[in-house]
Amino acid sequence: MNKLIVLDLDRTVLDNNMKISPELIEQIGEIKEKNRVIIATGRSVSDAFRYYERLKLDTYLICYNGGFIWNPIKKHIIKEYYQDSWKNLIDYLVNNLQKYKIRNFVVSVRERTYIYNAEDNPYLWGIMIDDNLPCFTIDWKRSVMPTRAHRIVIAVEPNLLQQIKKEIEANFHDVDIYSWRGRNDIIDISLRNVEKWEAILEVAKEYNIPRQKIISFGDAKNDKCMLSNSGIGIAMKNATDDVKNVTNYVTKFSNNENGVAIFIEQNRKIFD
Repeated sequence: MNKLIVLDLDRTVLDNNMKISPELIEQIGEIKEKNRVIIATGRSVSDAFRYYERLKLDTYLICYNGGFIWNPIKKHIIKEYYQDSWKNLIDYLVNNLQKYKIRNFVVSVRERTYIYNAEDNPYLWGIMIDDNLPCFTIDWKRSVMPTRAHRIVIAVEPNLLQQIKKEIEANFHDVDIYSWRGRNDIIDISLRNVEKWEAILEVAKEYNIPRQKIISFGDAKNDKCMLSNSGIGIAMKNATDDVKNVTNYVTKFSNNENGVAIFIEQNRKIFD
């Protein structure tokens, strides 16, 4: 294969409604005849795998910002990384469910998902659960409880979100904590000190593709390193200015305007 094409998901390949266009699926189908195409995302496997399937990929899937590199077809793991404090954090959440009025939480481990309350928050269930991947309801009586994690997503009462976030930040210093854009009831806890670019290099090594032949698309802070170090880095029109400043190209159209598909169509020579 000729080049390694790296696709970020949110606000890059996906529009703001988390949809991927038929035009982009067609474009990816054409360029993957000569190139390896991979997804590199901060998402869990459970909320990235559906797009892997829609693009009909058979390559490695990079999730948790590089914390897990896995080929769903070959069932082969290149790398996985966990923080030491995850078990303590899970125990902390369990012990403080009532205090913080935590309605639900989802723990992601590799391609597996553990959910505390399967009946609460259909929005969270729809995003975080994939019917084609293993999912378990947490049950302390039967010890169905993960002892490590790649990511934890918590559904909370909106008026308590900032308080809970501050408490977790004060007690656990080796994780990243943020709220979801447009939501006032979700806290996302992810791995710290992991980097998409390092994971991409691992995949490139597996496929014997040099750095100069890596082409990446992205929009955000967690894409900055991969965009600046790739042979060709392409920022979305909707990317932040500091991201645009380190790339070779900026798409003429945003993620809501099919920016990736149009860029590929108008610059096909780059992918030949």
